[in-house]
Amino acid sequence: MRIGYDGAAPALAHFFRPPAQTPTRKPESTQSVSGEQSSSLQLTVKTAEGDTVTLSAQALASFAVESSPGRRSASSSQEFSFAVSVEGNLNQEELTDIRKLAIALGKSIRQAERGDLGKALRTVAKASDEDTIAAFQFRYERRTELEYRQNAYQQISDLA
Repeated sequence: MRIGYDGAAPALAHFFRPPAQTPTRKPESTQSVSGEQSSSLQLTVKTAEGDTVTLSAQALASFAVESSPGRRSASSSQEFSFAVSVEGNLNQEELTDIRKLAIALGKSIRQAERGDLGKALRTVAKASDEDTIAAFQFRYERRTELEYRQNAYQQISDLA
């Protein structure tokens, strides 16, 4: 005697049959790199005649790059601002000495960034030895940030 085997065979065969499509895995990843650099400086000079000159500047540069399968994007931006303030009347000799000081400070920044602090200080000391400059104050700041990200994942396709 057979107990319903013939009727159950097609139903059971469905569970033991390999799927029409086996799952596939596709590795994918996204990568992104971004960065920002900012710098600012301020120079205030007091002349021997009592005039005050303030020079200030700020700069900002940033970028971002992102890559994923079938898609890439990039962006960048730059900003710059500069300001000059003069209290009093500068004569030609004062203007020349302030210009020399500003050039020497720029040179000293490059020397300091290369690691030669002693040479940078000597450059500033030599440039500030002008008769028309009674005092000065200088501030320079630089900041750099970089970020790298990578995300990896696998996408599993649906079974048929």
